[in-house]
Amino acid sequence: MTISPTLSLTLATAQVPRILPTRRWTPSARGPGSSTPPTTLSTFPLDQLHSVLTADAIPAITDPEMVRGDQVDFLSESDLVFGVVINGEACAYPHNIGWWHEIVNDRVGGHPVSVTFCPLTGTGLVFDGETASGGRLELGVSGLLYNSNLVMFDRDDQSLYPQIYAASVSGVARGQTLTLMPVVETTWSAWKRLYPNTLVIANGPYDQSHYGQYPYSDYRTDNNDFLFSIRPSLSSNRNGFSTRIPSKDRVLGLRIDADTHAYPYAQMGNQMVVNDILGGHAIAVVYDAESRLAIPYSHRVEDGVLTFGIVLDGFPFSLRDI
Repeated sequence: MTISPTLSLTLATAQVPRILPTRRWTPSARGPGSSTPPTTLSTFPLDQLHSVLTADAIPAITDPEMVRGDQVDFLSESDLVFGVVINGEACAYPHNIGWWHEIVNDRVGGHPVSVTFCPLTGTGLVFDGETASGGRLELGVSGLLYNSNLVMFDRDDQSLYPQIYAASVSGVARGQTLTLMPVVETTWSAWKRLYPNTLVIANGPYDQSHYGQYPYSDYRTDNNDFLFSIRPSLSSNRNGFSTRIPSKDRVLGLRIDADTHAYPYAQMGNQMVVNDILGGHAIAVVYDAESRLAIPYSHRVEDGVLTFGIVLDGFPFSLRDI
């Protein structure tokens, strides 16, 4: 199985135009993580799982119809999508669908995946849908929240998985961790340009008018609006950055073992490559504001370790070892 995040941001090796400056990063948010999963199972606060709806009240989608990009008319060019590429097949899963369904169980390049999106926390994660026994994982929306974040359940054994936690906190699979897959979040316009032959969900089961309306009013932009309490509260959070950055600002969040970094989009200008160390690994975070694209890469390429810079060539730009 071949899995690609998006490698269309090519490494430039010939004579190239001007190289933009890069940054060595001082993290805007780093806090206490822990070994996978991010907190010990014995201390996970099950009493903080908040019941909002019954299971499947928000209906996940399984095996949707996928069509060519030019066959859909419910997406605008600036709409955000999650892009997945496996075995040479590219598929796009729009935020518009995720707002109303939160989980899509699908196959990309013949491989099962679960594309998950929490519209309250803005987090999109894709999990491997193949189980250790060779079966297929099928996730549903439990109707529970943990710190406003989607809690999923396994339709086979009813085990619960908070999305960001990515491990089961109850049920027969308690303690088992889901396997993350590469995913790219960007605009529909940018994804089509990177992958012209992409497939996309034809439509959801609701009337098409649903998918042009975010269901939670101005929740995404009102920094003081929390539908449900979070713990610890922002004011009591030991991480000082929790109140210095607007609570609804978008960030790229990364975690390797106990090390966690957040890269706020608002602090990365129009384009930037951030060369950083996370969990002892050299990484580069690549950002482009126009396409709303932020992707982490390893600095290691084959047997070498590179330091990346932006080259004003290609779309949205290229990378070069500097």
